[in-house]
Amino acid sequence: MKRYFAMLLAVVLLCICTGAVAMGWGRTDNPPPTYTVTVTKLDKVATTSGAAYTPAPGKAATVGTVVYFTAKFLDAEGNPVQGTINLTDMDVLYLDGDVVAAIVTGTYPAVRALYEYTTPLAELTYDGKPVTISGDTVAIGSLTFTRRNGVAVDVSIAGGLADLTRELNALNMTLDDIYAGKIYMDDAALVANLGQHIKAEATAVWGADGVVVRTPDLPQTGAAPVYIGYIMIIVALALGVRVWAKR
Repeated sequence: MKRYFAMLLAVVLLCICTGAVAMGWGRTDNPPPTYTVTVTKLDKVATTSGAAYTPAPGKAATVGTVVYFTAKFLDAEGNPVQGTINLTDMDVLYLDGDVVAAIVTGTYPAVRALYEYTTPLAELTYDGKPVTISGDTVAIGSLTFTRRNGVAVDVSIAGGLADLTRELNALNMTLDDIYAGKIYMDDAALVANLGQHIKAEATAVWGADGVVVRTPDLPQTGAAPVYIGYIMIIVALALGVRVWAKR
């Protein structure tokens, strides 16, 4: 009896958690542009007209060595944009134009250049109109959503059911999705689905084994509750195994 109860508990929780998983929705007509980031390793060489820099893609360096590089960030049209540069086991000594001179201070010298941009919440648009957010009321085009705890729980439109269905379909939603609590609509989800997230990066390493050591990025989602369903499933199955083992 205990075994069957445990199995039933796991199945019930699995069904509950499956319904809590977020649906994919949002615009598909506005893909983010492609940005380009490059890091070029250089050698400093003497010439008859003075010092010059030449590409040195295979160059390695040890502690105390001075290395040179450039980092460039370009938008989709090839225009320079501002990004960030993170150094590992290196300290900047000076700049020579767009060339960075740095001294190696550790075993795994590396440069990570990153450009990242996310549309601000106040600049979100849909169908040429601003997305209006007022507390738990969100207006997207002709649709007005009510959200609770970051989840859409109701929607209305100044029209009939056919108009409502059409506009929801344009966002890859249905009424059933909303009333089943499948549409996450917290601020992060709004930006993820209606805005743009642009990320481009490049890395260069000078270590002999070509290894760069850094803390890995954590996965980003529009709403943290996506993980709750999977955690509950694992817990339920673990409980089932324990109960079954004690029968």
